[in-house]
Amino acid sequence: MEESVFSQSPFSTETTSSSSSSSSSSRRGKKLLFLIILLIILGLIAFGAVKFLGEDTMNSDSTPTPTQVMEPTPTDLPTPTPEEETTPSPTGKITPTLPPVTPTKTAGNTTKDAATGIDRATITVAVQNGSGVTGAAKKAGDELTELGYTLGTVGNADTSDYAQSEIHVKAGKSSLLTLLKKDLGATYTIGTAAADYTGAGDALVIIGKE
Repeated sequence: MEESVFSQSPFSTETTSSSSSSSSSSRRGKKLLFLIILLIILGLIAFGAVKFLGEDTMNSDSTPTPTQVMEPTPTDLPTPTPEEETTPSPTGKITPTLPPVTPTKTAGNTTKDAATGIDRATITVAVQNGSGVTGAAKKAGDELTELGYTLGTVGNADTSDYAQSEIHVKAGKSSLLTLLKKDLGATYTIGTAAADYTGAGDALVIIGKE
């Protein structure tokens, strides 16, 4: 009886060891398979995330950002102010300036001399101052103009010590000499009167001291 029990013990121990090894190997295989599946899932998730983020970045880069254009603000131009016209106030008496009066010859007061038949308007007379008195030639010229003569040059004579006035006409105009002596004789003392004038115009009158 005892030999029978002892002889069966080795087989029982061997069977138990084999079962334990099989269970351990099965658990390792399951863990390894689980890790592989987990790594695959994580890889797929990572790949999807990278692809999604990459496309989003590309879309963001490809979409141009609109540039805001600054429109110029119009500047108001200043409105010109019209200048006010000012009327000067008179501070004193205003003396009107009248144009020089040219004597008008009427039918009873013509420039033509009845005695000699000479029209004074056609005679040009030059006047020179030989008296040394300032303005003497101008005064005589104004008188001749009033009588109707055409006034030529007015200036100074070669000397200022003429005692009496002189009349010089061109040769052949003795009638003019007579007319000038008559017209100027009431104002001036006529000394020399001769038909020897050779200058411009028809006659020359030199005003002396008398």
